[in-house]
Amino acid sequence: MIYQNDSYDRKDEEKARALYKKACDGGDNIGCAELQWMGQ
Repeated sequence: MIYQNDSYDRKDEEKARALYKKACDGGDNIGCAELQWMGQ
C-alpha cells in the first residue's frame, strides 16, 4: 500500500492503518495480517 511503503516520503501510516482496518473488518485476511504487522 502506497500510504505505508511509498518511497517518496508521502507515508501516511494512520491512513494505511485505517484502510487495513476497514479491509480486515470486511473479512479480508491480508488486511488483517497487514494490520497486525503494523502493530495494531
